[in-house]
Amino acid sequence: MSLEVGEALMEKEMLVRTLQDEEEQARLRASSALVVPSIKANQQLASTLQDKEEQARPSALVLPSTKANQNLVSAGTLGETLDATGKWGKNLDNDDHVEEMKQEVEKVRSAKLVRKLERKLAFVSS
Repeated sequence: MSLEVGEALMEKEMLVRTLQDEEEQARLRASSALVVPSIKANQQLASTLQDKEEQARPSALVLPSTKANQNLVSAGTLGETLDATGKWGKNLDNDDHVEEMKQEVEKVRSAKLVRKLERKLAFVSS
């Protein structure tokens, strides 16, 4: 996810939370008031909330760029690659890792076969 998209999503989330808080406060004020609020006050509150929502929508909208990227971007430094590899997993291109996995698979197959034969032997001997 690009930095711009992430920032736009964070901004949108903050605006939504703000609107929800304002709506909740308005509901609490309306429910705690002894006098029923007038229709005009409710319409004004709804209009204010709607205006804020409309202002929030265009700023949170992210439009993809239609221009081709002319700048070549490097994939990252060796340090970043090693850090990501350490964080997210092993490199499967490593021949030693492939051999270890093959040996592990053979051990599992052998163990399954031994258990199967033991069950058959236990069945026959009983």
